[in-house]
Amino acid sequence: MNPQVFLAIATVAWANGDLSADERAGILNAARSVGYSEGDLGLLSKGIEMRRELSSLSLHRFSALDRVFAYAASEWLARLEGTVGTSEQAALDALSDFLKIAPDVRDEARAAVLEISRLPSGDRPERYDFLKLREVLDGNMRARSR
Repeated sequence: MNPQVFLAIATVAWANGDLSADERAGILNAARSVGYSEGDLGLLSKGIEMRRELSSLSLHRFSALDRVFAYAASEWLARLEGTVGTSEQAALDALSDFLKIAPDVRDEARAAVLEISRLPSGDRPERYDFLKLREVLDGNMRARSR
């Protein structure tokens, strides 16, 4: 998966002005779950340590599934602290616009995030099942295209 997916997710993490330890762990765990090596994780870790603008990313490098996954993982990340603040909601809206995510797809992604967070693996960064999230999102996309 393109590293820009995780840089996009980090834009939401940085919305309130800092990158918390849970947010950092969540992003890195998501990357690890899709097969990033320790070396790749080290590079990604350095890449998310600084705040960046969405305009610095290249949308053409995102597959359709990458775009929906980036939005869904960002939705999950924004909920880590229990509530989605105003700045985080604004960042999610900006990310959705940047990724060209339709409102119905956003709603499906949000539902998938909540569905996965209720699994026995839990909703904490070290336990959240990002592979299952990607699988659910992929299934939703396939069903929509039929």
